[in-house]
Amino acid sequence: MKDMLTIQQIHQLLKHSFAFIGMDSGVFHIAQATNIPAIPIFTNVSPEKRLVERDSITIPVVPDLECRGCYHRMFPAICGVCLNDAYCYECVDAISPEKIINAFEEVESKQK
Repeated sequence: MKDMLTIQQIHQLLKHSFAFIGMDSGVFHIAQATNIPAIPIFTNVSPEKRLVERDSITIPVVPDLECRGCYHRMFPAICGVCLNDAYCYECVDAISPEKIINAFEEVESKQK
């Protein structure tokens, strides 16, 4: 734990960044809470349940799957994959680099 950044250090790093791009995580929530543009990547978690209304620019990236937001605990699983595999990555594989690039370009256009 001694080599980890503190919340204050993370905030300082984010302040000097154009935007946060990464998984729905504590770092994303720090970025959003401090009005840093953010591109959170949601896989098995529903952004509708995790995003907070803020003035910051937040463009979530989500898979185009019916089972989006299942938390890998839907029974029966909608996708039919997660039911027998607690570590199903279909929702991760459904997020292409192009989706992230498109979200970045949208953040960029809103910054102007």
